[in-house]
Amino acid sequence: MTAPPVSLEFRTLDYRDVAEVRAYLELLFAISAVGDEFHFDKSPEFIDRAVIKARRQAVEFMNANPDESADIIAKAYNIEPAVARNAVRSLTTSRTKGIPYWGTGQFHLDGMKRMMDVQKMVGAISGDFDIPKMIDTSFLPDDIKTPKE
Repeated sequence: MTAPPVSLEFRTLDYRDVAEVRAYLELLFAISAVGDEFHFDKSPEFIDRAVIKARRQAVEFMNANPDESADIIAKAYNIEPAVARNAVRSLTTSRTKGIPYWGTGQFHLDGMKRMMDVQKMVGAISGDFDIPKMIDTSFLPDDIKTPKE
């Protein structure tokens, strides 16, 4: 069982996937921005422009130009261009329950809850969390400000 992008390197060899992880696992929300009040208060333009807008532009660029994006990644990380192209094509089209692998900043509460549950299972955290109360969407553009279930 494999998950992209690892499985993509093996497609050029004599291996094949028996199953892909995304077919068996629920959505896990693993990427988010975390900061403290000091940084949010002292550098709101950095959070707004340099982090949120840049990520959104990068994701939109990769979706619109997967091969060009892959070529940039291949050069920066010294990866074979074909492997990078396969990885970017796979990840830009990958969906778990309709949610893209690379999002533009939308919070998905179910995925966040599952990630917290996994952290509890492995002993990384304990206790209960009110996830909606932990989220500050004030920096997000209006079209993605409301978290989805």
